[in-house]
Amino acid sequence: MTEVSVVIPWCNRAEIARSLPANAEWLRKAQPEVIIVSSACDPGSLREALTNCCYSRVRLLHIEGVEHFNKPECLNIGAFFSRGHFVFTLDADIILTGDFTEAALKAIAGFQRYATVKEVFELDRGVQMHSSDPHGAVVKRTNITRVAHENGRTACLEYSVDKYGTRTGVGLVLVKKEDFVAIQGLNSNLRGWGYEDTDFQFRLQLGLGLEGVSLGQAQHVSHPSGKTAALSHSRNIALAWSNYSRGDLAGTYKSDVDRLKEKVLEQTM
Repeated sequence: MTEVSVVIPWCNRAEIARSLPANAEWLRKAQPEVIIVSSACDPGSLREALTNCCYSRVRLLHIEGVEHFNKPECLNIGAFFSRGHFVFTLDADIILTGDFTEAALKAIAGFQRYATVKEVFELDRGVQMHSSDPHGAVVKRTNITRVAHENGRTACLEYSVDKYGTRTGVGLVLVKKEDFVAIQGLNSNLRGWGYEDTDFQFRLQLGLGLEGVSLGQAQHVSHPSGKTAALSHSRNIALAWSNYSRGDLAGTYKSDVDRLKEKVLEQTM
């Protein structure tokens, strides 16, 4: 069995034509399987985007008959079809630097832990993806959220962004597949963009008692922000915290798999 399965959700993101070839060095060294899960798009455009991909262990899964792209759905489906002991959720516009997977596996193997990328910075330093001022006096701001749940477990998540836009890699999570399934993966009721990855980490801590470790760096292939991201982010925060308050710490892995697995078509490169 492959040790690590990298799962990338995709829908019309041209950035993957830059990110996947740029990731080829560490991919060839770590030898994970790479599962790219697409939906609500033309799967042929993904194959075209991967023309210059020189890594052979790539699997393309397309969810047919889906009207709207849903990132958690794609990640849950990718995890279901994965063959590895570990699942690594990677965005289509991210380039890992250094030996993150090797260091992360050492940090979590044999422990009740998961790993995330510590810092993500812009490939194009002229692009400001987050509200930050490279000429301002504020060097860095950090938000720390601590939660104590009635089940006796606690969680702590830290999100930082500096004056150049370098921030915490919240959505880049390496976790044992058994833990991914035990917490029922991501929550596909959190639609659009934002907070689905933060919610995943909170539930890994509150639901399973895992400790998060943060290490390594990555580059973000710069692109304009989505116009509706702020609205969906606020909606998803409200829904996630309503779930925690009701004691609901599960994702939608099983229901997504039951609903979609027969609609998944595996394609050739």
